[in-house]
Amino acid sequence: MELPAAVLVARAQTTEWEPDPDVPGSEMHELIHEGPIWAGMTRVTGSPEPMTWTPEQREVAVVLEGSVRMELGDGS
Repeated sequence: MELPAAVLVARAQTTEWEPDPDVPGSEMHELIHEGPIWAGMTRVTGSPEPMTWTPEQREVAVVLEGSVRMELGDGS
């Protein structure tokens, strides 16, 4: 089956995760990284509580297991 150009397929096996230097206590798996385009997954494995993380660009967070509390810069 041929996939459309906009569809990315990745395998996230344990051996393919690397420590993420930008997010404390987490690991990352890159799906694509070409020039300014980057997409990937991050999993938190042992973060301090509370964890402070300020993304440089727009981020989407999907919690598959556990819970998260997010506080925005304006206090909301």
